[in-house]
This record gives sequence, C-alpha cells and structure tokens, in this order.
Amino acid sequence: MKNILSLLLPFILVSCNLDAGSLKSASPNVANSVELSATKTISEPMEVTVKYLSKGEATSQKVQIYASEINDENVEILWATEVDCNISFVEQDGTKKGLLISNTNGVIGFQSYLIEE
Repeated sequence: MKNILSLLLPFILVSCNLDAGSLKSASPNVANSVELSATKTISEPMEVTVKYLSKGEATSQKVQIYASEINDENVEILWATEVDCNISFVEQDGTKKGLLISNTNGVIGFQSYLIEE
C-alpha cells in the first residue's frame, strides 16, 4: 500500500491547480474589458486565461507564462484604442511576452509575440 501511495503522490500533486492571481482592466469608455486569471500546478509553466468581454460576449485565449503569479508588477495592460488591448507579461527570467487583442468589426483576434529590448 505504501508503494502505491508513493507512486501516486507525484501525480496527485501535479494535478492540483493553484490560484496564481487575477487582474481586470476596462477600456477608456468602459464598453470593453479584459480579465486575466492564472492557475499553476507544481510544475511550470502557469496557465493564464485571458478573457475579452465586448457587448456582453466573452472570447478567451489561454497563454502559458513562466512566473509564480500574475500581478501589477509583472503584467501591464494597455488599451491602444477603445476596443484594442495590448498585454505584456514579464517572466521570472526577465523574458517579456506580449499578447495583442484586436477587435475589428466584432471579430476578436489574439496575437502572441516576444518583446525584445
């Protein structure tokens, strides 16, 4: 019995999702918004669900980030227009990733990219 438990314990621990933070931001006219929520297992990376809300409808995308949590220090949300949003993530090794959310005539697009300095 002890051997079975010792074999199953790593799988149980890896499958546990831990809350790793959440952030919200509204467009300047408050008509659109973005909600980020992160979950993390013991193994890397964490998964961030990015939800874009417009006219009562939600569209979401999942992004993998190497960080212990998301907060105002490692995530920046900038609204380029009333409908377009740019999110940047700083990972634990200093790498910066970006996610551009565009809303063109109600068609929502997500574009990930690496930010080089």
